[in-house]
Amino acid sequence: MGDLLLRRQKKNIIVITSIIVVFVLISISFAMIVTAMDIKGIQKVECSGWDIHFENLKSQVLSGQALEISKPYIADKSTSISDVNVQFSSTYDSILYSFDVTNDGELDAEISSIQISEPICSGIRENSREDEAIVCNNVKYNLAYVDGTKVEKGDSLKIGETKQMNLKLSYEGSEWPLNDVNISNLNIAIIYSQI
Repeated sequence: MGDLLLRRQKKNIIVITSIIVVFVLISISFAMIVTAMDIKGIQKVECSGWDIHFENLKSQVLSGQALEISKPYIADKSTSISDVNVQFSSTYDSILYSFDVTNDGELDAEISSIQISEPICSGIRENSREDEAIVCNNVKYNLAYVDGTKVEKGDSLKIGETKQMNLKLSYEGSEWPLNDVNISNLNIAIIYSQI
């Protein structure tokens, strides 16, 4: 009986030790996760000499039966233009917005990449798949400088310089869907880097 009690105590000690080891491993793992999160947070570096932003969003130029549902806006010294909401009702409708990209910082910059998303078309009634294909094949959006030159990777923006750009949204086909189609994901990201 004494042997049996001694074996149970050893077994309980081993189980308790195992539980303690598991808690130690969890604590180490947790510390490693927290450390990784801290390192990730350090990756964002803001430079007080870096200030490239949009300004002066100008009135739209409408063509065809295009209708501006709501006016887009630029928040003060913002790096995004928000709430572009347009309705096209016939083939070859378009809308053109003009805006400035300004370098008020202390560093010369250049475009390191331009990311243009593929539009997502969502038909809302019967024949939706065919309607989605028609619209997504014909809706276009283009970013260019005011003189018509395409905005491209490697374009510079020197200290104190402002460049005016145009964003044109258009429907460039003669084929029209049977029912309404909503279009989303019309995004363009212009990434500037220090020269």
